Amino acid sequence: MSYEDDVSTIKSKAAKIREMAAELWADMGWGIFKSPDDYYGELDWIGGQYKPFYERDPKPLESILTDLEGVKSQLEDPVTEKMDTVKGDLRDWQGTAAEAFVDNYLTPFPKTVTNQVEIVVELHAAIQASKEILDRSRKDAITIADNTIAALNRAMEIEDKNDDGRALTIIGAVLAVAAAIPTAGTSVGAFALGMGMLAGAAGIAAAEVGTRPITGTDPNSILEQMNDQLSSLDSGMTQEEDILAKILHKDADIIDAKMDKILPARPQIADDPGSKEFQLPTNPGS
Repeated sequence: MSYEDDVSTIKSKAAKIREMAAELWADMGWGIFKSPDDYYGELDWIGGQYKPFYERDPKPLESILTDLEGVKSQLEDPVTEKMDTVKGDLRDWQGTAAEAFVDNYLTPFPKTVTNQVEIVVELHAAIQASKEILDRSRKDAITIADNTIAALNRAMEIEDKNDDGRALTIIGAVLAVAAAIPTAGTSVGAFALGMGMLAGAAGIAAAEVGTRPITGTDPNSILEQMNDQLSSLDSGMTQEEDILAKILHKDADIIDAKMDKILPARPQIADDPGSKEFQLPTNPGS
């Protein structure tokens, strides 16, 4: 389902839970109210419990992913082909400056570009992981709502499936993206900077967060168990986002330490005259 479909589904299920809980309260004769309608105001909080799991729209992340794919494409074959043209054009250039330009700029250039592609692929994976966390949190919220509705149905003596409890899918979102990084085009095996996502997020894993079955016939107890499951989901999201933050922090340290391998070396001829045959006259009028 699309993001919009997920949001609509979550909202409708939250409204259904509110409606069913109010009906159960009325049937049990709690308080001074007589009709389910009289209880709705007391249950308005239910919709808000689900809001944190759908309020972040993933579309801006999708736009960034598209942009990064374009950057990766631009950094690959076209750049290498143009550099081959430069090498051909400079074939007859001789001297110390020429040798320095070849050794310090042209020769390491392909590896420099590969390192830049590695950073782009890493950023793409990190953004994809952020989106995966949001996508999985919506799916888990829908599952929790379904479990709650099933429990309320059983409380109303309406036959429904049993809830056996299960691990939330939010756990492992970052690792799943890391494991699925495509190797087409530039070989991931050629990457050497050691970016965290490309390394499979090694050594970083979230503790499994499971959910207990929602049981009983008391609507208050059922709603309390729903809140416990939503709290577990929120905890799972926090764990996954913390994992991603640690990976990106490590990546920033790597980039800072290996900047000389990421940016093309500045040709020596840009800083000094080079060999005598390349020197410019110190006096423009001479």
